[in-house]
Amino acid sequence: MFVMKMKFISVIVAGILLVGCGSEDIFEDKPKEPAPYVPVPTKPVPVTPPVVELPEPGHPPVAYPPVELPVEPFAEITDLYKTSIWYGLAATSGRAIAECPDCTTDDYQFTWFADLNNDGVFEAETEIVHVGESLEIDATTLGKVMKLTVEHPQATNQLSRYYVPAPIINHLYLDGTIFGAITNEGNATFWGFDAYDAGGTPGQVFTSVDEIRGDQWSIAMIMKDGTVLTRGLDYNGGDSSAVQERLVDVQDVIADGVWGNRAAITGSGEVVLWGPNDYSAIEDQLTNVKSIVVASALGPGWAALTFDGRVITWGEAENGGDSSAVSDKLTDVVSVLPNEGGAFAALKQDGTVVTWGQAQYGGDSSEVQDRLNHVTELFATSRAFFALKADGTVVSWGIGPGDSSSVEDKLTNIQTIVTTSGSVAALRSDGELVVWGNAFTGGDPSQTEPLTDIVSVKALSHAFIAEKSDGKKIAWGNGIGAQIESDPYNVLSLHSLYEGYDCYAVIWKDLTVSVWGQAYCSDTSAVESELYDIVDIVANIGAFTARSKDGRVMTWGSAGYAEGGNSLPIEFTPQAETEYETLP
Repeated sequence: MFVMKMKFISVIVAGILLVGCGSEDIFEDKPKEPAPYVPVPTKPVPVTPPVVELPEPGHPPVAYPPVELPVEPFAEITDLYKTSIWYGLAATSGRAIAECPDCTTDDYQFTWFADLNNDGVFEAETEIVHVGESLEIDATTLGKVMKLTVEHPQATNQLSRYYVPAPIINHLYLDGTIFGAITNEGNATFWGFDAYDAGGTPGQVFTSVDEIRGDQWSIAMIMKDGTVLTRGLDYNGGDSSAVQERLVDVQDVIADGVWGNRAAITGSGEVVLWGPNDYSAIEDQLTNVKSIVVASALGPGWAALTFDGRVITWGEAENGGDSSAVSDKLTDVVSVLPNEGGAFAALKQDGTVVTWGQAQYGGDSSEVQDRLNHVTELFATSRAFFALKADGTVVSWGIGPGDSSSVEDKLTNIQTIVTTSGSVAALRSDGELVVWGNAFTGGDPSQTEPLTDIVSVKALSHAFIAEKSDGKKIAWGNGIGAQIESDPYNVLSLHSLYEGYDCYAVIWKDLTVSVWGQAYCSDTSAVESELYDIVDIVANIGAFTARSKDGRVMTWGSAGYAEGGNSLPIEFTPQAETEYETLP
């Protein structure tokens, strides 16, 4: 009976199972249906975990930051360009813009390079000038190939563009008669009074020039490779062919003015001499040389200072070329200063001073020798010397302003001294300016307001200009006139002709220019419309040259001395940048 009941129950259960499963055999192996296809996201999907409450009561919930799932780059950067145009130093800003239509963010990574060593390779370590969207260029990048690159984390590519900001004139050179200009990539040219062919053919362009030295008779160009190229009168330093093979690794070239002699200091401290005077006998002594100075007005007197503090002299004996009378004292020297009268003063490490040369012009300091101790700095006019001591007092000797007895009681607490050819201005720590010397060269400031509260003073050839703490400028001297007084708070800088001669030019704070003085050098009518954005002015004996932010050059003044200054070669005229898609 029990067995019968169990069979009956089994039949009932089997029936129920068959009804629930339909007509299919539940024991038959059937292939399983594939899972439905779910596409993998092709863009980052932010996953934000839920806020989790800490179990301990009183604690705030902890919020987890969104997490982006890493994905493979999928988009393409299609364009890269820069807004605005670089133009000298008048337009120096630029902003990079890139286009990536499929990118979902603006996470562009811009990098600016400059090929500073001109080798066509952009070094990541040394030639990245900026990382970011915007760049402000400066003079160091003008004329250099600039590379702009962009990347994006979602992009499969990188884009680059190349720009070359045009080089501009960044240095003006002058002497008594000639102007010269060098661009920041090393092109040089000359103009002005060229009767002696000191600048080569007018309009000629010299390349790879680093610096210019010389005078109105000849010029010496120190090239970027350390060699020297000379031009001018052969017998006045313009012909260096006899020593050319020795002119290597040149650091400086010194000239003695109209006498035509030249001295070049090499990197090893050796000296190469050439010119009309034969100084070859002294060259063997000229080793380990640090610097050379020369007194040239009355005849060439030379002095070389060595790195170990010795002084070697040559040239005309009476003009400082012979220091044998004091040679035993010329040790441990730290500086040597000549004046135009043919006298020399040497400052020693112990603060004492040794003098030689033209006695009446400062070569004889015996009357003040007992006071020449604890000296920190030396200054000179054309015929006198001035020693600033550690206690702020001043010792003077020589002729003209070398007699400072009229202001002796005020020469205390002096911080600095500036000089014209015949006058001196000494600035005290309390802001009072003490002035003495020749009235014609700025030694008489009686027509100005009291010189107090002064923070700085600058000397021109025959005048001074001082600045007060409130920014007001005060000027006095030969032919200075009332122009500065008309707007004394707006003066940026004041300039005069090479030798004074009653001509001045002022750059105002808005970078415009005013000129006054003798008609031959103050007539700017030919260049008036160009005198804006002016940053520098230099002058020779008879003309001025101004340089603008964008590299323009304007010259005015006596025809001979200004000749060619307004028609420079194309390499010296401002130009806009050039752009390239590939490395130029």
